[in-house]
Amino acid sequence: MSPNEDVSSKLSALLSQVDDATRTNELSKAAALLREASQLAPQDEDIKRRWVSLQQREAGTSESLTTIRTYVESREEDARKNAIQALSKKQLTAVEASEAFDLLLGSSSGLPSLDEVLSTLLSRQIEVRRLVARKITTSATEAFEQLSPCGDESFRAFTGLLFDKSLWPTKDAQETAQQDLFRLCIASLIDAGVERPDRLMKAVARQLAVQPENVVSLIDEDVFDIVLSELDIRHDNSLRSQAMVAMSRLLEVSKEDGEKLFANFVSNHVGKKTNDDLIMAFSAASSVFPVLPAVASKLFLTEGFVQGLIPHLERNSEAAASGKKKSKSLEQAALELLSAACVDKSCRELIRKHCSEWLQSVSEERNGVQEALAALVLAKINENSVDKVTDKLSGLVMGGDNERDQAVEGLAYTSLQPKVKEKIASNNALLTELIAVLKDRPTAAFGALTVLSNLTAYRKPQSEESKRMSQLKAYANSSKPAPEDPLDDDQHVTARCKIILDKAVVPALVSRCKQSTSPAIIALVVRILLSLAKEQKHRASMTQQGATRLL
Repeated sequence: MSPNEDVSSKLSALLSQVDDATRTNELSKAAALLREASQLAPQDEDIKRRWVSLQQREAGTSESLTTIRTYVESREEDARKNAIQALSKKQLTAVEASEAFDLLLGSSSGLPSLDEVLSTLLSRQIEVRRLVARKITTSATEAFEQLSPCGDESFRAFTGLLFDKSLWPTKDAQETAQQDLFRLCIASLIDAGVERPDRLMKAVARQLAVQPENVVSLIDEDVFDIVLSELDIRHDNSLRSQAMVAMSRLLEVSKEDGEKLFANFVSNHVGKKTNDDLIMAFSAASSVFPVLPAVASKLFLTEGFVQGLIPHLERNSEAAASGKKKSKSLEQAALELLSAACVDKSCRELIRKHCSEWLQSVSEERNGVQEALAALVLAKINENSVDKVTDKLSGLVMGGDNERDQAVEGLAYTSLQPKVKEKIASNNALLTELIAVLKDRPTAAFGALTVLSNLTAYRKPQSEESKRMSQLKAYANSSKPAPEDPLDDDQHVTARCKIILDKAVVPALVSRCKQSTSPAIIALVVRILLSLAKEQKHRASMTQQGATRLL
């Protein structure tokens, strides 16, 4: 240990003793320890703050600390509000911060709204932030175990300390802290019984998004296996969504090495041929397609990959036909993979060639989510089946429950075609259900908005130059320019807009915007409103329904 490290270690130990003595009201002892610390580092800011704190302590306890004590002892709502207000207005001294932290962490888990009070302490009080940063430096494991069970907001505030460079004496110290917490989160995710794995995965994703360079050296096969395993469709959506963010960032920062690790994960699990392994492989692959289609399609198009899937799926179907137990999760995971793979033209052709018969049988013989997903994939690979598939999807939207999300997504795809737009617009019950989805079913809201956006979208006007370019391209391809579909002319679009406006769509759009701040959701809502407002006669009705306030 170098002389500087030795002094730093002694100083840290002395300051901890100062805090302990102050908490037990041994103020003379605290002063003696501070004098000893001052001899080691006369200009140290932590020592100066403790001298000020000690003087204030001798003069009386602060209001903020008093409100926290009252809250812990009384457990009353008014006391909680007072504590949060006090912590938001005035800074605690170093010793008060230590005492406040111990008071809240030492309280029982049944303390009402502890997460809100503790997160306020961690996010607003600079001395508390410094205190916890020192705890992480001294023992990251102890700090992690102390704060990880305390609640979502508290844990977020805790892990957020890693990105505040003012709390760390050096860049190396900050990097070490980030690596320690990253390892602890990953290690905890291995535990099958861990509570709130989504919270841990969110911390992993945040680290990879904010400062990936500090943990990139830790990314290995184990990290990939843990994150990709959490994409399993049998897990809660809250966990899967965070795992998708983490997976996206992992692949981005690890580049070719990450692509190999992803391919190995999928191939290894497919090779084991058990239902559990196949579900994990299909879940991971379907999640990667929207993020990095080139990477996922390369694996999907590997010779024998798709051809090898069908026997597994057919055996699963045969088991059901003979009265044996089949895996619905396996079918769903496979269908989600096929649906995601349709983003790539070559993958669509491969699915059409090898999977059409199986998809058709699932669409006809299954109910619920599997039926909806099979119909969706059939629509993507075969335009000739769009009418039949749209009817099936419409029925699932109106009469289904768990499968409604997939059915709405399917309509978002088929409603790109003008004849389907007219079919949906003329189905009063279906429109009513789609608009209700905006208010009551956030998981299907994006799909419902996409359908409404497709129905109300006006054809973009073409300049004379654009028309000539289209003609030249058609001539070069030895074909005539494709005629514009009359069902998508301004007259038909305006009529569809009126039908949708008469269904009181604007209040549903208002409700969705209140529940979501997603840029994609907001963009779709704005697009729909612009289309509705193009016809001047619609504007009064839009205003009455609340469009002006929404904008």
